Amino acid sequence: MDDQSVLSTYFLIIRQNNQFFWRLMGLAWAKVKMNSTLHVTKRDGVRAPLDLDKIHKVLTWAAEGLDNVSVSEVELRAQIQLPDGISTSDIHETLIKSAADLISEQTPDYQYMAARLNIFHLRKKAFGQFEPPKLYDHVARLVDNERYDQHLLTDYTLAEFEEIGSPSLITAVT
Repeated sequence: MDDQSVLSTYFLIIRQNNQFFWRLMGLAWAKVKMNSTLHVTKRDGVRAPLDLDKIHKVLTWAAEGLDNVSVSEVELRAQIQLPDGISTSDIHETLIKSAADLISEQTPDYQYMAARLNIFHLRKKAFGQFEPPKLYDHVARLVDNERYDQHLLTDYTLAEFEEIGSPSLITAVT
């Protein structure tokens, strides 16, 4: 029986006793973590070993400041759905769905966790990273791709782009 099947079996058998269930699931998660031979396909097409610590960091970030949200519960629900070779984009979508599936009247903050995960995912898709690029760099790339007019780079200075893209100005506008 592989580690994924063990997790699924634990999940089904011990579901009734929540406290004991989560302790046991934590042990199973640790076992999978130590014995993991799963690989992921990164956004650039490179195949790499699954790094569960990265998943944990993203979920911890998404749960920060939220009430009645369990990072472990989202991890465990998502782990059951991770086949070998899964893309990192699919992992992110699985995490979003796992958090969204936990939204209830008793645990409404999972909606914010799912939303944060979705925003993170959209930024990775749009920018290739979490942080957006500097405004000037973004405009220059789009001018090079012939999507923006060259006049944007000739009519405005780098200093003007930096002023427009400064966090203080953005905060003042919103």
